[in-house]
Amino acid sequence: MAHDSAEETARARVLGAWLRHKLGLVGRSPDYRRLWLGESVSLFGDQIAIFALPTLAILTLDASSFEVGALNVICCLSAGWPAGRRVH
Repeated sequence: MAHDSAEETARARVLGAWLRHKLGLVGRSPDYRRLWLGESVSLFGDQIAIFALPTLAILTLDASSFEVGALNVICCLSAGWPAGRRVH
């Protein structure tokens, strides 16, 4: 049993080293990893707001093009504009 555990630990170290090598800066810098993860989550949220919300409004509420446009404006004003003001 102890041999299996040591072998698994060695494999985990090799895998970790391989990932750090492949990921480059992302694998080495914790600050850059946090930045990269935050940007990824932000972009995913943007895609949900851009695609999924209007699609759901059209399919479930039978929204018109004006209503979908108003929904997009509300999303931008409620999330993007206050956040931009806070950053600047």
